[in-house]
Amino acid sequence: MVNLQQHNVGFNFWTFDNFFLTDLADRIIQESQHFDYFKIEKTRVSRPDRIYMNDYEYPSFKEACLLFDSKVIKLMFSEITGTDFTQLATRVELCKDSAGSHLVPHYDDKAKMSTMQIYLSDSKSSTILGKVNTKAKINSGWFFVNTGKELHSLPSLVQDRTSIIVNWVSEDWRDRSVLV
Repeated sequence: MVNLQQHNVGFNFWTFDNFFLTDLADRIIQESQHFDYFKIEKTRVSRPDRIYMNDYEYPSFKEACLLFDSKVIKLMFSEITGTDFTQLATRVELCKDSAGSHLVPHYDDKAKMSTMQIYLSDSKSSTILGKVNTKAKINSGWFFVNTGKELHSLPSLVQDRTSIIVNWVSEDWRDRSVLV
């Protein structure tokens, strides 16, 4: 089981190290080499060319989608947080954010029942949850249950950064094509 550490900054979030116990992170990094880094400014929604991992035939992408959509992983996070994710749909996005990318402080869409980010590169800049800057180290990350209180942002990146964002979403999620 992933060792999660709980934090409270007016809302709960969890951080973790060593999420992938196999070489899956290395294989995702390798298979994502041909995707360009692109700049996000203010909101991630403003990018029309987002990389949803379910859209590609790369073996590591398929494995990641199956992992995050599995009952085992959903049940593990359900037990840790006390929120049932087992019946929710899964969205997995590869983020190749270029230097200078930034996100304004925002709350997630209510249809996102959770948000998780796993870093696939080390970075000096990282997501700010409340007023806490999370560390961005390969195979580390953070997670929160979306209750509508989770203000988060991204200061301007000083270097390119690769990560995966996973959301478990309700039936209210509009774009079903991005779901596993």
